[in-house]
Amino acid sequence: STAVLGSQVGNEFLVEFFTTVADAHEGINAVTMTTAQTIFARVTNVLAPDCYALRTISITVNKLPEPIMQGGIICYDTFNNELISSYTITSGLAPSQHTFQWFNEANTIVGTGANYTAQEPGNYTLIAKRTATGCSSAPVTVAVTPSEPAVVTYTQTSNFSDFPVITINAAGTGNYVY
Repeated sequence: STAVLGSQVGNEFLVEFFTTVADAHEGINAVTMTTAQTIFARVTNVLAPDCYALRTISITVNKLPEPIMQGGIICYDTFNNELISSYTITSGLAPSQHTFQWFNEANTIVGTGANYTAQEPGNYTLIAKRTATGCSSAPVTVAVTPSEPAVVTYTQTSNFSDFPVITINAAGTGNYVY
């Protein structure tokens, strides 16, 4: 109502919204919600009901950014306390059209680029803002899990058997494919 009234103030003004200009002229079928892209505002002076003005209002709904991210695995050597392989989380959004804030589990900003390279395991959250509209995405969180090189050992039954059995054991943090 304030945007329609501008500098006019007072209780004598009634602001209503309509989806057609005909309804606005007749003062019937006022709406409070609509999916129309154009609506009509009618300002009526309640002290003089035949005195009204119409204004066309265009409604633009801007789509929120929707980051498309995937969690991954970092490889860390726990024996030597060294990072072997980091994991880069991609936002799936154009850096020329968005700004970015990456957060770690402590809710500390850890990055501001379109992608973030995690060097520690944990949950990482991204909020992206479309530069043209100022609209921000909902927070999107992905998990980066730790892994380490497996320590492999094996045992073997006697060497000269017709059916030798070799047992291989892999130990370490992470999921391994054999």
